[in-house]
Amino acid sequence: MMSSKSQYIFVLSEELLGWLASAQQLIGFSGLLYTGPQQPLEPWSPREGSFKDGTTVYFSKTSLMADDINPRLVPAAELGLVSLDVPRIRDRTLLACQLGAKSDWYDARSAKMRDNREALRLFSAVWKQLGPHLRRPVWARNRRDGASAAYKAISYSPGAEEWVRNGGELRQEGVANVEFLLDPGSPSES
Repeated sequence: MMSSKSQYIFVLSEELLGWLASAQQLIGFSGLLYTGPQQPLEPWSPREGSFKDGTTVYFSKTSLMADDINPRLVPAAELGLVSLDVPRIRDRTLLACQLGAKSDWYDARSAKMRDNREALRLFSAVWKQLGPHLRRPVWARNRRDGASAAYKAISYSPGAEEWVRNGGELRQEGVANVEFLLDPGSPSES
């Protein structure tokens, strides 16, 4: 049975790096940093500043050689990789990052869909370590008509809560008409 798992998180880099360092010690995963399709993947470990110019970190239960993976098309499901968007801030906006994994991939040699459950198992192990640090739900509100709903699959960290308290906003990359709130009664800042 092919499937995927995903969680959206509002979190500051420093917090996430500390939690990932603890998770790495408990679980024993390795990481690769993606900085763009023209750049080779780099070995990665959670330490201050390690997100650098990266956009995505891939986690694996096995040691991977960065040179063996084409950065233009990282075969995450085939290799059993969990992906994590690097937390980013633009002006006063903290952008959501996604932790995700999927099991199905297309095998061109056999012209069949294949299933690799390793990423799903690793996702569950990583989320088991990250989840207790996070709070939920996050409220999404349409900025045009004011409609809002709570999303339990979107979490936020204590740092993200402080970010909002200090006048920052929470958004998802490329979604201008939706704002994310920690309190459904919060007035829109924009």
